[in-house]
Amino acid sequence: MKSKPSELFANLMLLAAAMIWGAGFVVMKSTLSALPPNAILAMRFSIGAFGLGFIIRKSYRTLSFKTLLRSAVLGTVLYAAFALQTYGLERTSAGHNAFITAVYVVLVPIFVFAFKRTKPSAQVFAAAIICFAGIFILSFDSTDSASGSSFFGDMLTLACGVLFALHIVLSDIYMSRGENVMVMTAFQFLFAALFAWTFSVSFEDLPSEISGKIWLALAYSGIASTLLGLLLQNIGIKYASASYASLILCTESVFGVIFGVIFFHEALTFKLVLGCGIILLSLVLANLKLGRRSRHKTGGNRSL
Repeated sequence: MKSKPSELFANLMLLAAAMIWGAGFVVMKSTLSALPPNAILAMRFSIGAFGLGFIIRKSYRTLSFKTLLRSAVLGTVLYAAFALQTYGLERTSAGHNAFITAVYVVLVPIFVFAFKRTKPSAQVFAAAIICFAGIFILSFDSTDSASGSSFFGDMLTLACGVLFALHIVLSDIYMSRGENVMVMTAFQFLFAALFAWTFSVSFEDLPSEISGKIWLALAYSGIASTLLGLLLQNIGIKYASASYASLILCTESVFGVIFGVIFFHEALTFKLVLGCGIILLSLVLANLKLGRRSRHKTGGNRSL
């Protein structure tokens, strides 16, 4: 049985993660033009792994082979999701990439049912569909059809959305079995970093010089977006259902718009306001449901 404070705590953790990732859209806007994709992923996951690893160094004695294996699974899925998203972005429009990635908000309730036989409530599923519609309005513009968007890029991005949904649900399952959030998060960063470094060294050419601005962006990506953001997500999902967590995490699109307006002076159009409003409406709808039903869900079905 979950208490109100734990539900509020989970919501705040997830919202903070979404805000950090929304700011990350602004911070990392120019990084892809300066560094190849796997190099970016290798650096951000390495920072996350060693940073969190140092913080929890006294917890290593709790590490078991089962925890290591589960961390390897999560790290593999996490790396693959980010890699597909990045390569998809190179081959399709930013609007298509943002929208198709967000398919995870609809897939998470379906995956929860497939893996845990927990039927998603009609209200939360409806909220996911509404949220998806809001992201569509937020992401697409009239230039998409003329931007040279490719079918292959869209398919890579779709696979990325599937893997993000899988990562959320698998994390939920593993953490509900008593895994240490901090330890599992640190080691999945480590495995993701190993994959990224392997592909970067094997297939990419690194620039001879990296500007200070890019180093600052990488530091934000590693410390804030990876270490802090994914840790907050994992802690938040420990106290909230995976389906509801995916809705809150989708507000990163809203925060991306807000930070874009503040720092890049992007125009706040009616379309952006409408899209953000629909996403927030989906959260209100989901909360109306969870306020009555969350007590019937066992804590053992939570986590990440």
